[in-house]
Amino acid sequence: MKKTKEKTLFNLTFQKICKIFKINRVEWECIGKGYDYSHMAQHYVPADLSDIMVDFISLFKEKIPQERIIEKAEDLREIVKDIQAEIKGSKHSQTSIKLDGTYKDIENILTVAYDITTSVKGPDKFPNVNFDDTLLIPTGSFIGRTNIIQESLEELMQKSVCLYGVGGNGKTEIVKAIINKIIKAPIDKDGLYIENIYWINFQNETDINGEQSFKETVIRATDPKACVDNENRDLLYNKSIHEILKKAGRTLVVVDNVEVFTDTLLGFLNRINKSRVVLATRCDPCGKLATKKYADSNEYNFHLVKVGELSLEECRDLFGTYCPFLEREVEQVDKIIKLLSRHTVSVELVSKLIRKQEKTIDEFLKVLIENGFKLDFDDEREELVSSKHYLMNKERRIIDQLTRLFNTVSLSEDERSLLIKFSTVPNIECYTKEAEKWFSLSKRDELLSLASLGWIKKRELMGNKNKWVIHPIIASAVRARHSECLYEECQSFIKNLTENMKKYYEDGLKTPEMLIQFSWSLTDIFKDRLESLDDVAFLYTLGEIYQEIGFIKRASYIFEKAISVTEKVMLQNSETSARKKGVVE
Repeated sequence: MKKTKEKTLFNLTFQKICKIFKINRVEWECIGKGYDYSHMAQHYVPADLSDIMVDFISLFKEKIPQERIIEKAEDLREIVKDIQAEIKGSKHSQTSIKLDGTYKDIENILTVAYDITTSVKGPDKFPNVNFDDTLLIPTGSFIGRTNIIQESLEELMQKSVCLYGVGGNGKTEIVKAIINKIIKAPIDKDGLYIENIYWINFQNETDINGEQSFKETVIRATDPKACVDNENRDLLYNKSIHEILKKAGRTLVVVDNVEVFTDTLLGFLNRINKSRVVLATRCDPCGKLATKKYADSNEYNFHLVKVGELSLEECRDLFGTYCPFLEREVEQVDKIIKLLSRHTVSVELVSKLIRKQEKTIDEFLKVLIENGFKLDFDDEREELVSSKHYLMNKERRIIDQLTRLFNTVSLSEDERSLLIKFSTVPNIECYTKEAEKWFSLSKRDELLSLASLGWIKKRELMGNKNKWVIHPIIASAVRARHSECLYEECQSFIKNLTENMKKYYEDGLKTPEMLIQFSWSLTDIFKDRLESLDDVAFLYTLGEIYQEIGFIKRASYIFEKAISVTEKVMLQNSETSARKKGVVE
């Protein structure tokens, strides 16, 4: 407990509740816990309300029948009016307290009063960023989205925000812009009281033990150096959630890259419902964030924001950032943008390709038309079709059309080989040295070239360091275009990863997380195409590592896959031998 010079809103609220229900000091002392609840009605504010509140409400239930809460509803409404007046006067977020005559009402009233009391901070206090803030460095030129950013900031005063839309339209960049505005403004600015921010990059491996993968991501968000294994994962996960809930009303949690609304994710959102969340997803959130299972208890309170295409003018600005054009070329630029259906990643990619290849805009427009490139989205139809199916169809259309861009560009064999390998590990950032090591590069020229063309992204960090990543939409298009040679091109990559994994495993060292991510992504993409003894070695090594770190179900799946491939190879060898024997005879 911490002493205050005068009674705060929390003290006064607690005192009124005690008076309404005739609570005296002797009855409510909790000697075993070391708390004297009467102090809360005098001059003290709890340093952390969470543990005290659980105990207080438990004792409240023992002493006060729920019918009494219903009887005293009018008295409680007067308390709520006082709190709301205080909120309005101090410009804090307008929290709605609905009285239903339950014990939850008492908890809500005290929690809001506590949050208002403890949120009176100096103007020079800024939010704590509990993650690597290099994540907030924008990638490339960020255009527009002012209205979405402002709308999201306003909604975050009272509730959580879900940004959803087709991949490649800039959801993550919007999230970065929102968080950058929050961390650069004093905590009390405009009533958006955020003291702590956590960033969770959602792991989408749902087919084999995705539950463990997501839990580990949450653990990393609160404790990046945690040593996680099968024995302590759940314990550390619950500890992480407790850490987030310490200042729930003053905490913002970012959950990015959501492709599937798993039960684990929904359960996580349910548990941290008192915190505000910014969630970015490529799938339809409707019916997921407000299912009947959760709607009755009102755990979720999300404002849904659809992230559509940029306007024609904004696309023109984005295009000009990478490929400056003359006034007389505006008509051709607009035609290209319309062919791209104002899709952000496509506009950026094409503008870089035109600049790099030194074609005129008119020449490139003719090439696109000759190759049948046209996304052709119908905005009116979008309103008539369910969001879920429209987003899926839209992404399929984008991927199909982006494959046609390969007919318009010239890549060296080394550049093409690197791009194909990169496409098998989408959305996984790696440093230059790691890329050189895993992809067997002798120099970084191919990385720089692919980045200048727009196929991969370069994120510049402090100390002359760079991180490289390929967007999932572009990666899907690359894989689709090179499906016939994809497996063959990645053989050296697979062998290289196997040797590196073996070395770490045999030396008793911790295998780099990125190496495991790369390996799992390859296993997922090539699950039906692995066919050699080298692949068996790759799978067995990866399985041993997963077993070592406690991902037992995933390890079992990989071992079973290795056995299946082994049997397939042995059968093929047996058939080949039989044929040779038949020829000799």
